[in-house]
Amino acid sequence: MFSEMGRNARQHPEELVFGLLRSGFATNCYDGQFFFDTDHPVVNADGVPVNVSNVQTGGGPNWFLLDTSRAVRPLIWQQREKYEFTQINRSDDAYVFTNDEYLYGVRALGECGLWPVATGLRVKSRTR
Repeated sequence: MFSEMGRNARQHPEELVFGLLRSGFATNCYDGQFFFDTDHPVVNADGVPVNVSNVQTGGGPNWFLLDTSRAVRPLIWQQREKYEFTQINRSDDAYVFTNDEYLYGVRALGECGLWPVATGLRVKSRTR
């Protein structure tokens, strides 16, 4: 069971990064807009607040255009706190005493994704 917790912790960043693509049209990012959205608030070179888009709409499946030529990548795992195995298993612990239950878990803190260098495309599909 503990080996599986370690395996899941190792895969967690990948699940978040690729989950961002899957749900990027419906999940808010750091500016309160969807990751792929038509009105991200930014300030232009003249200091004027404007809205910019990183999405092109259409029908059909989602496609993604990612600028990976730059130093800052669109999909990046930013680990803020390392993964840490935590346990509550001492018989004199209040939780164990009250609930007659031991707890084991993994905790971490991190984030992924930078919308200005990623574009979501919803294109019409063609079949032959």
